[in-house]
Amino acid sequence: MLARVKALPPEAPAGSPAAIRAFDIVSRQGPLTRAALRAALGASPSTISGAVRDLQLRGFVTESGADVSTGGRKPRFLDLPPSLGSVLAADVGAINIRVAVADVRGRILERRTLPTPADPDRARFRRHLMMALAEVAADAPKPVLAVAVAVAGTVDEATHEVSVETVPGWPPGDPAVWLAELGAPVFIENEANLGALGDYSRAGTRGPGAVLFVAIGAGIGAGLIIGGELYRGATGSAGKIGFLRRSLDSPPYELEQEAAAGAVVRLYRDQGGDSSRETAEDVFARAAAGDPAAEAAVAAVADELAVGIANAIIVVDPERVVLGGGLGAS
Repeated sequence: MLARVKALPPEAPAGSPAAIRAFDIVSRQGPLTRAALRAALGASPSTISGAVRDLQLRGFVTESGADVSTGGRKPRFLDLPPSLGSVLAADVGAINIRVAVADVRGRILERRTLPTPADPDRARFRRHLMMALAEVAADAPKPVLAVAVAVAGTVDEATHEVSVETVPGWPPGDPAVWLAELGAPVFIENEANLGALGDYSRAGTRGPGAVLFVAIGAGIGAGLIIGGELYRGATGSAGKIGFLRRSLDSPPYELEQEAAAGAVVRLYRDQGGDSSRETAEDVFARAAAGDPAAEAAVAAVADELAVGIANAIIVVDPERVVLGGGLGAS
C-alpha cells in the first residue's frame, strides 16, 4: 500500500488569499524569485513576504539556489518541495497500458509502457495494472496524492462505472473500489476528455475557452472544452466523433473504421505492403522511410481524419484543435 495523504490538522487556519494566489503562481511558473512572484501578483513586498512565510510554515514552498545577480544579494528561488508528494497516472488502451508518476507540478519522473492483457481474466488485468502503478511509484516522492486513470470508453459521471469494450479484462464497478489499496483518491475519465482538460490546464487562465482534443489510437474520440468547462453532453457521450461518416454508402464507413490504427494496417496491406507489418506504428515508420504503400495508406487516413475533424470543427467552432492518443504524434 502506498503512503496515505496527510491532511492539515483540523485546527490549522486557512491560508491567506495572498498565500493561495502565491502558491498557484509558484505551482504554474516556478521556480521563480520573490521579485518575479511580486510582479506576477502585482503585490507589495510586505504582502509577498507574508505569503511566502505562510507557505513555508505549511511546508508548501521552499526557497533555495541562486540566480545570476545584477548587483547586491543574489536572489533565491521559490519552488515546490518534493515532500508535497506525487501523482500516478495510467492510460489504459486496447493495445498498451502506459503508466507514469509525476511531481505536483506535472513533471514526469518515470514512465513505462506494457501490453494490455488480451484475455478476459479480470483478476489478471487488475494485478497487471496494480503492479505497474506500484513499480513506478516505488521511488516517487511520497505521499501519492492521487491516481488518474484514462480509458478509451465512457465513464458514468454518477456511478463511475466504465464501459470499455476494447479491454476485455476490465473489472466491473467503480474502479476506485478495486484501486483502493493504492491508498489515494482515484480519478477516472475518458482519455480524450483528460487530454482536453490537460491541454486547457497547461494553457492557464489566458488559454482558449474552446478546445477540441482528438485522441487517435485503436479508436477515435474527442474531448471538448466549451466555455472553459469539460462538455460531456446529456448522456456523457459527447465527442464520439469516431461514429461520424461521410456517406450512408459502405465504404466509406465510420471515421473510426477508416482512420484508426486498424485502418492504417488494412490500407497498407491493400496497397500491397508487407503483410508482416502488424501495427500502425510500423506503417508510419515505413512511410517515413519512403515506402510507397505506407505513404499511400497514411495519406488516405489523413484525408479521412481531415474530413472528420473539419465536420467537428464546424459544429463546435473551437479556438484550438489538438491531436493526441497513441497515434496522435505519428
